Amino acid sequence: MLVFQFCGHIRYDSAVLKDMSPDVVRITSVRDPTTQVMSAFNFYHPNANQNMSIHTILNFPSVKLGIGMVSVPFTLLSNKTKVDMFIKTNLDQFFHLVLVKEYLDESLVLLKRKLCWDLEDMLYTPLKVSTMKRKPSKQEAEIIRATKVS
Repeated sequence: MLVFQFCGHIRYDSAVLKDMSPDVVRITSVRDPTTQVMSAFNFYHPNANQNMSIHTILNFPSVKLGIGMVSVPFTLLSNKTKVDMFIKTNLDQFFHLVLVKEYLDESLVLLKRKLCWDLEDMLYTPLKVSTMKRKPSKQEAEIIRATKVS
């Protein structure tokens, strides 16, 4: 019997993964933190003023929670060498497949191949999909990445 559970909003913890059965296929997903922050803001505050400063947005408790859910320190994200090292020493070591949320359809094709599923096994209905009322500028994205979780 195949049991498939898709868990979102879990922080990466290598100690937990080491305790899993070696027969388990470990799959995770990653998401651009700037998209994560703005998605949390738009989801929890759909009627908020979309012209407020990024500093104000980052002080919303729901946005801080979104930042806290990201496993990789934001400051790491501006350094490609450190990101590559994190992937090689953490994600590649523990996961059989890493899905990229910004490329969900393509990631699901890889998942289908990895698990030898049929196309019918891959049908899904997107729920609570945001139209992202506000997308961060490049400058705002840098501010988000420089944010420390408090």
